[in-house]
Amino acid sequence: MKKIGLAVALVIGSVMAGSRMSYAQVILPPTLTKAFAFNTILLNGTTSLTFTIANPNAQVALTGVGFSDTLPPGLVVADPNGLSNTCGGTATAILGSGTITLSAGTVGEGGSCTLAVNVFATTLGTKVNTSGPITSVEGGTGATSNTATIVIVLPTNTPTATPTNTPTNTPTDTPTNTPTNTPTNTPTSTPTSTPTSTPTDTPTATPTNTPTNTPAPVPVVPTLNESAMLIFGLLIATAGLLLLIRKR
Repeated sequence: MKKIGLAVALVIGSVMAGSRMSYAQVILPPTLTKAFAFNTILLNGTTSLTFTIANPNAQVALTGVGFSDTLPPGLVVADPNGLSNTCGGTATAILGSGTITLSAGTVGEGGSCTLAVNVFATTLGTKVNTSGPITSVEGGTGATSNTATIVIVLPTNTPTATPTNTPTNTPTDTPTNTPTNTPTNTPTSTPTSTPTSTPTDTPTATPTNTPTNTPAPVPVVPTLNESAMLIFGLLIATAGLLLLIRKR
């Protein structure tokens, strides 16, 4: 009986020891999910990107948690980056870069933590983002994150409608009517009447009449006193001549 009891005890002990060893080996890696705050933003706009790390192990904390995320072309870390981290360790998100990383993080038993950063849209279109696999010391390497999608668009109606309508209507109507009517009437009437009348009438009348009438000799008519004196002088001269003749 003693031998049988000892054998049973050894079997039970082995089973229990194996169970403990098996339990110690089944430690799951952390999981990583991500999401943009908005599904659509404007070009040159900013939104936040949040990473959530979860520990599926209810009895074991995970240490050395880390991951790396490369943003798709057209998205960069914004300024300010608004970086926040509840996972501990070291989080990096350099302004203007396209990379976000976490290293040496810690997630408690069955717990979770988050890392958030602002991103800036530099080009239009649909942006698809998946992070690299997440790792931990206890759970090893896990899977990649889910795929987060965001669409970058132009402001509604502003760039599309305004440039199309304004250049077409405004330059066609205004320049065509204004230059055609105004320059045609004004220069034709004014310069034709004024230069023609003034130079023709003024020089013709003045030089023709003035030289004809003015230079004609004006006869000098002696007055009565001048005639009497002339006759008187002739009489005196005649009388003197007669006296001279008689004396001879």
